[in-house]
Amino acid sequence: KNRELSFNSATSQLRKLVERAVEKRLASEVPIGTFLSGGVDSCIVTGIAAKLMYPAPCDSFTAAFSDGAYDERTEAAASAKIINSVSGGNLRHHEELIAPPDFDSIKHLSAHFGEPFGDSSMIPLNQLSKFAKKHISVALCGDGADEIFAGYERYLAMRYAEYVYWMPLGARKILFDTLAALFPAHVDRSKSVRIKRLLKLFAAPEQIGYFNLLDRCPAGMKKELYGSALNGVADSDSSDCFTSLYWELISQDRVERLEELDLKTYLPGDALIKSDISSLANSLELRSPFLDQAVVEFASRLPMEYKLSAKRRKYILCAAFPEFITPEVLKRPKRGFGVPVASWLRTNWKEDAEKTLFDGCLISENFIKADALRKYWNLHQNGRDFSYLLWNLLMLAFFLERRNQ
Repeated sequence: KNRELSFNSATSQLRKLVERAVEKRLASEVPIGTFLSGGVDSCIVTGIAAKLMYPAPCDSFTAAFSDGAYDERTEAAASAKIINSVSGGNLRHHEELIAPPDFDSIKHLSAHFGEPFGDSSMIPLNQLSKFAKKHISVALCGDGADEIFAGYERYLAMRYAEYVYWMPLGARKILFDTLAALFPAHVDRSKSVRIKRLLKLFAAPEQIGYFNLLDRCPAGMKKELYGSALNGVADSDSSDCFTSLYWELISQDRVERLEELDLKTYLPGDALIKSDISSLANSLELRSPFLDQAVVEFASRLPMEYKLSAKRRKYILCAAFPEFITPEVLKRPKRGFGVPVASWLRTNWKEDAEKTLFDGCLISENFIKADALRKYWNLHQNGRDFSYLLWNLLMLAFFLERRNQ
């Protein structure tokens, strides 16, 4: 750790490194632009790109949804306005409304991955790439910033958990499980669900608390669902995919070790695969300036308090670009690049999804027990949110179908 580096000096150095990383990735013989959401990372990348490309136009692209819980078009448009006020007005901002894709197109997209890939944000990324490809062939994005600058809300949740870890586990379980029961398991992304998950984190053993934040199919649910083709699998603890890597982690800070863990698991195993395949399926190349080697190495040597303050995530990154990350931008909640799968499974996809789940080899080959699956399907149709479970089982069902063809 470079603890002799003052915050102001680190901020200045980081700014130069990120600007250089964007500049290198703007080198292209084909039309180039950026993806712009309502968040910090894409706003910085787009802002730098627009300034460097001036007076030539810079095109940015945003996915829009009719569901307000997922729609960032207002925030993205506001960011574009801020960027234009700084860059000279050369940013041309484009929006694409992401309508519920037809079921066959989802099946076709899943085939590009060659495995049962479970991240549903492949849908908007694929459609946004298709839209952007009409104008450009290369796009810059903000991938990697959350992992190296402590941007995920779960890192802040783990920091909060440190304030209760002094309590014995038994006492924590009684107290926080009781409090969690007061909050309904309502629609995902609701405030109620976020509070419930935080309380469940406080009640969990310290060594698996982070995994519990991410886990959407606990061990009890697996045992209930898994059929004879998966004998023995439910008995293994899924948290092993994380805990088996703990010995490799070198940071002295508990939360920073989780950043390291995500750099070894989530980023290469999910986020980058999703970005590469969803974009290249449309012949669009994505480039990530925050994954520049010099930027990653510099961020890794920063003291954790420069990245995660008491209330702020990506603290130093925001401070490095105050012209783009204004107080207005800082007040925005982090959304992520999700899609309203829960709603689509009750409406546009309901009939096809039910047929795929119950009439295919998922059930006939005893991977999943029909009665248990029917239970969660009905609960979902009646308003409970089991979209993560059902979506992942759909991806597995598609994969098994292709295997048998």
